[in-house]
Amino acid sequence: MGALMLVITMLAAEEPTVTAPAPDEWPQEHRRVHFGAGVRVHGGVLASGLYPLYLLQTEVFGSLNIRLWAHEELRVQLGFSGGWPDMWGGETNVSFHHALTERVSIGFGGFAYLGPWSLRAGLELPIVIRSSSRRHQLLLGIRLHTGVFNTVPLPAWQANNQRATAAGDVAVGYVFQL
Repeated sequence: MGALMLVITMLAAEEPTVTAPAPDEWPQEHRRVHFGAGVRVHGGVLASGLYPLYLLQTEVFGSLNIRLWAHEELRVQLGFSGGWPDMWGGETNVSFHHALTERVSIGFGGFAYLGPWSLRAGLELPIVIRSSSRRHQLLLGIRLHTGVFNTVPLPAWQANNQRATAAGDVAVGYVFQL
C-alpha cells in the first residue's frame, strides 16, 4: 500500500518550473541613448618645427552615447578647451567603447582640434571606469595627433606661419551621465 501511495504522489506532483536566466542588463542600459557633461585635463608634448612645447589643456564638453549592441557604445563629444600653447579652441571626439566588465570599458577613437593657433587631428585610446550606477565615469585616454601649429601671435597670423606639428598627451576626465 505504501508503494502505491508513493507512485500516486509522484504522478500527482507538479514538475518543477524552469526559469530562464535574467537578461544581462546593467544599470542605465535600458536606455539606448545617454547625454553627458564632463571635464578633462590633457598633459603632454607638442613639437612644432625644432621647438618642443609642453601641452596643458583643460576641456569642458558634452557627450552623446549611443548603445549599439549588448555592451558596446558609440560616444560623440563636443568640447571647448583652453590652455597652453593653444589659448582656446574646440575639439570633437568620436570613439567606440567595448565593455570588458560592467564597470570598465576600453575603446578606440579619433578626434579633431581646431583653434586660432592649431589644427590637429589624431587617434585616442580611451578607458572608461564607471560607478556602480554607471552615472559617474572616470575617463583615461592616451592620444597621438598631428597637424599644424602657428607660433606667432594671433594678430600676425598668416597661413605661411603654420608649422607641421606632432603631439602626444594623456587625458584624465570626469563625465556625469544624465
